[in-house]
Amino acid sequence: MSYHTYLAAFRQATEDDVEAALETAAFTGWPNDEAALLEFFNSMLRVLVVKSRFRNSR
Repeated sequence: MSYHTYLAAFRQATEDDVEAALETAAFTGWPNDEAALLEFFNSMLRVLVVKSRFRNSR
């Protein structure tokens, strides 16, 4: 995925995408420091990449 594709995916992220990313996080609640924010960002990327691959495989 290109940089612009990642940005587009983040813009189209749904509440379900955020919930899925938070479910896999080691922290509870909302990210409250830089490490937790980075973990959340990486989790969001994982969720969005999997979602994109699933959508493209149809």
